[in-house]
Amino acid sequence: MKKKTKNKIAFIGSFDPLHEGHIYIIQQMLNLAYDEYFLIVANNWDKVQPSLALRKAKAIKVLEATNINLKQLKVVSTSKRMTSYLKQKEINTIIRGYRDQQDQAYETYLYEIYKKDCPTLKRILIKTPKEFKHIRSSTIKEAEQ
Repeated sequence: MKKKTKNKIAFIGSFDPLHEGHIYIIQQMLNLAYDEYFLIVANNWDKVQPSLALRKAKAIKVLEATNINLKQLKVVSTSKRMTSYLKQKEINTIIRGYRDQQDQAYETYLYEIYKKDCPTLKRILIKTPKEFKHIRSSTIKEAEQ
């Protein structure tokens, strides 16, 4: 008898820092019918960032202050190539958010890159509600300095 593959979904990002817009996407993800849910803290090689461990710890701290069930959501980090990590963990769907056409174009570009390495990967793309459109991690970091 063949082992049933679990349906797994992940929200991937650098989460530097994790903010209300990210929380919205996580909440949407947890409302979908999947067997396992992941928040993957990853590197964005175009940016100088704190360590993965620090960003993961900060993300968990922010999530603990919300109503998100951390027993349901696996918060992990990786410095591996993302498609390698997705294949290793057998994650078959990613969820992403976008604020505007520029974000949407970037998300399409990124998904096309992922699909070359993971042809069966599915993507859910969620438009950010108006109240979160102004929130960007880079803006939050600038305001903190």
